[in-house]
Amino acid sequence: MILLALASTAAPKTPGIYLLFNTASGKCYPGQAKDLQKRIVHHCTMLRATKHSNRYLQAAWNKYGADSFVFWVLEHVEPSDDLRQRLVEREQYWFDQFPAEIKFNLAPAAGSTLGIKRAPFSEEWRARLGASHRGLVKSPETCARLSAALSGKRKTPESIAKMKATKTGAKLSEEHKAKIGAASRGRKRAPRTAEVRAKISAALTGKSPGPRSAEHRAKIRAAKLGKKRPPFSAEWRANIGAASKGRKLGSKNKKKRESP
Repeated sequence: MILLALASTAAPKTPGIYLLFNTASGKCYPGQAKDLQKRIVHHCTMLRATKHSNRYLQAAWNKYGADSFVFWVLEHVEPSDDLRQRLVEREQYWFDQFPAEIKFNLAPAAGSTLGIKRAPFSEEWRARLGASHRGLVKSPETCARLSAALSGKRKTPESIAKMKATKTGAKLSEEHKAKIGAASRGRKRAPRTAEVRAKISAALTGKSPGPRSAEHRAKIRAAKLGKKRPPFSAEWRANIGAASKGRKLGSKNKKKRESP
């Protein structure tokens, strides 16, 4: 057992499981490290700067002071090819030796951040985060790495259901709509491949949109009122003409043509 303030030089530079113990409150923090000395130095540096990621540990340090913390090496772990896995296993063993109510640890299990309860982000924090990311453009290398990492991954039905539930009923503000419109204006979509077109065709084959409600029709009409359609280019008219050649009109369309 060593005072935490002195452990930064006394701790061994070896892998193992350690314990930070607060003598004033009786609470502890079991953890693991590939280099025990480096890990303790990091703890001390963050705690002294009041920037430690564990708010409970930081609060105890601020309240009781550095001299109330002691450091123990619970177990040395031999270096091996599966060192990371061994450290997590041994940390979990020691983790289970201490009741949850006397631990400073945020996570309920070793080697995982799942289950950590975080405080909601303030408006000021969100604004700063947004400002720091605004205007950032990903490099082609970053885009390629992201694409490779996500390639072949599919969302589970549960994930899709959750995403759908969060967006159902949500309405975009006029400002948000304007931003989307401004970002999309003038953007040219890459031509679809034959494979993509075949998939879309297969997905839509046999599907009927069904009759539109009176409210739906009214919204479409209101959206189109007053809008002027740009004149069709010669190329566009030629494409329409080529696509329509040889097509036979149905009985409904024939009646429309024949009516005065």
